[in-house]
Amino acid sequence: MTTPRKSIRIEVDENLCQGIGYCERTCPSVFGVNKEKLMAVVKIPVVDDPALIEHVELAEQTCPTRAILLTKLGDG
Repeated sequence: MTTPRKSIRIEVDENLCQGIGYCERTCPSVFGVNKEKLMAVVKIPVVDDPALIEHVELAEQTCPTRAILLTKLGDG
């Protein structure tokens, strides 16, 4: 029997994000920054890779405006 993988949905609150870029530096495979709009961009909206989840969670914790919103979709 295999254990279902945990997955998370990633969103950015456009009202809070200032495009500072900590998320992009922490997890560039998931986040980018639109320099024109000064807004973070989510490249992969749902992640289930444990290593990526760890980096996304770190990005959420280090975001100075708390604009990253993570929603658990399943953990077994």
